Amino acid sequence: MHKNIFIILLTSLGFSTQTVWANSPESGWWWNPSESGRGYAIEIQDNQLFFAAFTYDANKQPVWYYSSGTITGDSTYIGRVVKATNGACFGCTEGAPQNVDVGSMKISFNGGKDATLNILGFTTNITRFDFANGDNTSYPNACYGEWAATIGNASLPVYFGERLRFQSVYIYGNTTFLAGNRAGNSGSDNVHYVNIA
Repeated sequence: MHKNIFIILLTSLGFSTQTVWANSPESGWWWNPSESGRGYAIEIQDNQLFFAAFTYDANKQPVWYYSSGTITGDSTYIGRVVKATNGACFGCTEGAPQNVDVGSMKISFNGGKDATLNILGFTTNITRFDFANGDNTSYPNACYGEWAATIGNASLPVYFGERLRFQSVYIYGNTTFLAGNRAGNSGSDNVHYVNIA
């Protein structure tokens, strides 16, 4: 899985009529807001997923589960769940950590920030925990930074690569656009807008 952007630049107007797509789903912390005290870490690199759950057992004692493997089609992960036990505390002498296979899990991603998690027979809807950016339509910080783009027209066909750097937003009517410049150039004649709504 690689980050992709599909952009058509209209040089005379300086904006795009296409949408930016980042990788789906997002890596980071996930949770169900109505299930306070329990959370999940999901990390995706290429087509490999690592999942960790911090939760509690029936005796209200903290427990850590994890799983790792291949994600299918950017939308589904099915794997075994491992319970980590007998680990060392901070400053303690190393023990003999044990990893016990305790069952199965499935994550069905419904886009970049929402998913249905079924783990050890328990099903819940989870969402990406956004602790700093607020609503990413208004504050699309996750899209800020430098992107590699392929620009061109299939009917010609002529394509070329471009590096674009987005650092602010532009709102026109009810549509939010990322605003930025070609990497290495901050001139106002070089501003590009990409629809993210």
